[in-house]
Amino acid sequence: PPGYARPRLTDMRRDEVVKVLMEDDAVRLVWSLDEDLWTSVSTDGKTFSAPRRIALPVSSGWSEQSCHVMTDESGRYLLTFVSDRDAQHRELPYMSWSRDFQHWSAPLRIGPSRFYPGRITPDDKGRFLYFHERRQSKVRVSRDGRHWHAPGRAYRFELGKRHARPPQLLQRADGTYLLAVLAVADLKDKQPPLFVLAGSSDLDRWRVIDCVRLTGHGRENPPPRAFKLVREGSTLFAVMFHQGPNERPYDQRTSVLRRDADGRWSRSAVFHGVARTSADVGHHPRWGTYMVWMS
Repeated sequence: PPGYARPRLTDMRRDEVVKVLMEDDAVRLVWSLDEDLWTSVSTDGKTFSAPRRIALPVSSGWSEQSCHVMTDESGRYLLTFVSDRDAQHRELPYMSWSRDFQHWSAPLRIGPSRFYPGRITPDDKGRFLYFHERRQSKVRVSRDGRHWHAPGRAYRFELGKRHARPPQLLQRADGTYLLAVLAVADLKDKQPPLFVLAGSSDLDRWRVIDCVRLTGHGRENPPPRAFKLVREGSTLFAVMFHQGPNERPYDQRTSVLRRDADGRWSRSAVFHGVARTSADVGHHPRWGTYMVWMS
């Protein structure tokens, strides 16, 4: 329509996020600053190195933002981000890889233009998985990050009038895939949020494992608006970020929803002033659980 300006990828997530990667011998942080990507590392879990700009060909004269970092089944580091480095200076998703976190491959353009690189998950078969749509979609799979296909049928969440937050996809140690979504209703509807967990062994046939009603919320105790799913062995944690409609970022509340190995769920109390909705969460048996955010 006349006067309509299509939102840019980075405009939709310009919240100064920092990402954490937990390894056997180090904890790594990656973030965007002044349109370049930066990193810091700790080998004792307490003291971090001075920030270092990730060099060419990743950080360049163009913009690099909205970064995410992970490892694949072979141990390679994978860095995804949004950049305007193409000939038309469009903000598009890219991926780069490294064996030592020092020397990086030339960034590869990945997915379609509306692809959100932060929602890529590597699996134990050497593939990249992607799930973006919130109520109904297929998981998309790629071997190279450029060519994607949907190997299975669409899965639909039954959420009623609730609004679904972006889902999260991960793989358990036994190879099972888990798909989680948080669904929140408008306050006037007075419906409790739902946390839905579905599982699949082949990315085709999905079944609901659990559907948890998160009761006890109101105007003085706002419901969660975002979450981060973390696996600790056979235990799952969903770190919930609460924020009222008129609250400022530093009024953030946080809680933890936990699923034990026997399938029982428990919820922590809501605590104040810990992190923003843009926080990242990671777990490793050696280091424990880290929550990181910009302040």
